[in-house]
Amino acid sequence: MKINCKAYILAGGKSSRMGQDKATIILFGKPFIQHIHETLISLGISCSIISSNKKHESLGIPLIKDSVKDIGPLGGLSTVLENTSSEWSFIVSCDIPLTTKNSIDWLIQQNREGFDAIIPIVDGRKNPLFGLYHSNCKLNLEKQLSIRNFKMTHFLDTVNTKYIIAPSAIAKELININTPNDLKAIVK
Repeated sequence: MKINCKAYILAGGKSSRMGQDKATIILFGKPFIQHIHETLISLGISCSIISSNKKHESLGIPLIKDSVKDIGPLGGLSTVLENTSSEWSFIVSCDIPLTTKNSIDWLIQQNREGFDAIIPIVDGRKNPLFGLYHSNCKLNLEKQLSIRNFKMTHFLDTVNTKYIIAPSAIAKELININTPNDLKAIVK
């Protein structure tokens, strides 16, 4: 199923639980963000980083500065929807470095007709930081920001969202690495 899509790696968070910038943590010889970028490029999907961290300018990946700072992923999604020219935007958090062609292709191949967002469910939890968002989500997102409700799940309740349970092989690739213990568990 062909899709008019551009990818955006959200990397503007504070990484407070990790204690260091998650985008640049080295895993298997390269930064988290590079794993994701290389996977997207191998699929022919162009991508940009959404971040205001000056260190990310040197990564060699196009960077778009956060237009709404310090409100979490919803601010990153707002920046995406303000800057995209694509019908669909694929959003992936920089702390999901195990993402492969299979997981991205699995998401992109989902039936999108009539939906505004396509979000996987992993281990019973919604994973909005690995999802597809239609450009028509912008108005609802602006309303969420105007009422200062910055929760991604609350935003998803305002648009026609399709939730899909990730098969176990895909779920293993969608692990968020948020803490040093999460990272240790991956490299064992």
